[in-house]
Amino acid sequence: MKKIILKTTLFIVLLIGLSFAWQYMIDKGLRRSVAYGNLYSDWDSIYKGGIDADVLILGSSRAAIHVDPQVILDSLNRSCINLGINGHKFLTQYYKYFIYEEHNKKPKSIVLCLDIFSLIHTEEFFEYEQFIPYLNDTLVKDIVKPFDFFTWKDFYIPMVKFTHRKDMILDGTYAFFRPSQIKNSRQRGFHPVDKPWDTSFVNSALKIMYADGYTAKIDSQTNQLFVHFIDYCKNNNIRLLFVYPPEYIGNLYLCKNRQYVMDYYNTIAKEKDVPYFNYSTSSLCSDTAYFFDSQHLNTKGVKLFNNQLVKDIEVALTK
Repeated sequence: MKKIILKTTLFIVLLIGLSFAWQYMIDKGLRRSVAYGNLYSDWDSIYKGGIDADVLILGSSRAAIHVDPQVILDSLNRSCINLGINGHKFLTQYYKYFIYEEHNKKPKSIVLCLDIFSLIHTEEFFEYEQFIPYLNDTLVKDIVKPFDFFTWKDFYIPMVKFTHRKDMILDGTYAFFRPSQIKNSRQRGFHPVDKPWDTSFVNSALKIMYADGYTAKIDSQTNQLFVHFIDYCKNNNIRLLFVYPPEYIGNLYLCKNRQYVMDYYNTIAKEKDVPYFNYSTSSLCSDTAYFFDSQHLNTKGVKLFNNQLVKDIEVALTK
């Protein structure tokens, strides 16, 4: 009986060990797979370290699409990288910054791009796949836990996390042995979009998403992180700047409590002595020639916006 128990125990231990080893292979392979590699290129660059930029850009897609680090380098002679993350609010941006700081030097300055959704919490877990290879990281766990998508089994039982995307098992295993050369489509995190305004598409999207308007409720947990981040930057001699990039004027009337949110940003910027550049009333906002949708500038609009932005950043950083 003891021999059976011992053999069973050894078999289970061996099975668990092999499962962890296979999971490691898949995690590593996914970062070099044709299907998923590009999704992890930014995260991998953070974990590898050595970026050590003078200026960091934080925010959602409105950061990733709107702020070109090359313009900041050329104009201000300060190295810069864009950590904007599509579809995610400040909670994710907060933890992404601290993951960056764990593997890279603290920046001298941070440009935090705000929008009307920055401090809300949403049940939508956009591109959750990007976190799967990193679920063993405590800070990544802090990102994903509020969404109630991954469970303790995904964190602690090997291979379970791939049940959300079973195709990852084959893709990651294959790529581990035959990795692909992944070309990062972003330029130091910047993701320019060269598209014209599509009236029918934008109108259709707005009707579907915000037919009756919406309320941007500030989430208490996210707001606590927001305030903590402001204080952290001040205490660590990191110059923090708030930027509200342009958005199409037709989008300004959809949020029922927009003025409340905008007043909050103004108030906390003054209370915490954070320079705040609000471009929501810029002349760009009334011309669809500079946008490809209601919240994002196209490359033509980005060029004009960045020309003004670097001038304002330069003034703020020299004070």
